Amino acid sequence: YTSDETVGKDTNLLKSGEHPAAFYREMWTTLQQGEIWHGELINRHKDGSHYIEEQVITPIKNNQGEITHYVAVKQDITARREREETIRKLSQAVEQSASTIVITDLDGNIEYANPAFSKVTGYSIDEALGQNPRILKSGKMPPEFYQEMWETLIAGEIWSGEMINKKKNGELYWEFATIAPVKDENGKTTHYIAIKDDITARKQMEDELRIARDQALEANRLKSRILANISHDMRTPLGSILGYTDMLQAEVFGPLNDTQQDKLNLIIKSSNHLLEFVSNLLTQSELEAGQLELQANQISLPELKQELEEGIRVLAAQKGLQLTGKLDPALPETIIGDRYWLRRIIANLLNNAIKFTEQGQVGLSFARVDEDHWKVEVSDTGSGFHPKSAAKFSSHSKKGATISAPQAAPGWGWQLSKRLSNKWMVELRSRALSTRVAPSLFCCHWKHQRKKKHDYKTNCPYYRR
Repeated sequence: YTSDETVGKDTNLLKSGEHPAAFYREMWTTLQQGEIWHGELINRHKDGSHYIEEQVITPIKNNQGEITHYVAVKQDITARREREETIRKLSQAVEQSASTIVITDLDGNIEYANPAFSKVTGYSIDEALGQNPRILKSGKMPPEFYQEMWETLIAGEIWSGEMINKKKNGELYWEFATIAPVKDENGKTTHYIAIKDDITARKQMEDELRIARDQALEANRLKSRILANISHDMRTPLGSILGYTDMLQAEVFGPLNDTQQDKLNLIIKSSNHLLEFVSNLLTQSELEAGQLELQANQISLPELKQELEEGIRVLAAQKGLQLTGKLDPALPETIIGDRYWLRRIIANLLNNAIKFTEQGQVGLSFARVDEDHWKVEVSDTGSGFHPKSAAKFSSHSKKGATISAPQAAPGWGWQLSKRLSNKWMVELRSRALSTRVAPSLFCCHWKHQRKKKHDYKTNCPYYRR
């Protein structure tokens, strides 16, 4: 309001409505008794906004002692009250914080500590004030630790770190602390503030996890050694069994009748399955022990494809399955890699495809994807399996985890193939080819990088022109 707008007007035009009627009655009672009234009011600006002012109202009397006027001296204290409110909130936050908050002078003497300090350390606030935080030193931290901390703070920088401190009762505990310089308006450091959290429980958990991990690794190493020993011990008698069954099948010891031949075929089939299991067992133990080494050999892709097809042709024919094969002419005839393991990965995928395909076909193709990738695909028209089921085929499946017949899928052999592929940094993945019958496709992707002109190298295997 301007002077012209207020002269002659009642002071009620400034009333904000924030004070009750009793407030004004008490004020006027004091003034009418000839006494000075002092207080704070929330008044209203012309634009309707509120402000806080501090007032001193004094009665003016004539010679007869009668009150003729009132003089009010006012000061707008809105900004001051807002600052005080901010300080109050900050003070409450610091006092109620679960973190320990300590403020020290430049010598490190404690000038303030919040209640959390007492709760964590066991020292009362009175015991802490004037003391140096070294009362918490555990003796577990080297002198260099504190030297580096103080060098950082003296340089005006913030320091953060973990330390072992000691409570009043002698108990040790872990703390994560952030200590920062407090600077005045000229940028001069006047105090230090430390905000600290008790991380003892977290440290104990980390230690327990570390111990559990070490125990698990040791158990895994022991298991791998046991698996390797079992595998080696079983392969020798299995070799003898298969050798003698081959001789029996060749009728070296005399002719066999049909019944004997059927039983012998069952023995051979079961022995081969057991041999495959033992081989997988040995492979897994070598993988887990990190003892599996890859060899670089020249591999003829046409010969590899032919060998793989011949190896499963009889199995496919026994189930009435059609076998299809394709070799991309854009691929080189020769690649360099570990022929044994490359063949084994692909053979495993082919065997799984035949095992879980009742009718239709199984396909094998070698193709170039682009300048940087080539792939081997094994496809089938079997029942397939949902991608989410793949998570169930860990090398150690959970007890009771089962898959229904329509979702039958590769298990241990698939996982070994995948782990062998990962060792080569090769991507082995699967997907459904059709939503109607959900057949599956297993695909190995190799990536190669141009090393020199006319020299192409994959992570393993690699090929060159």
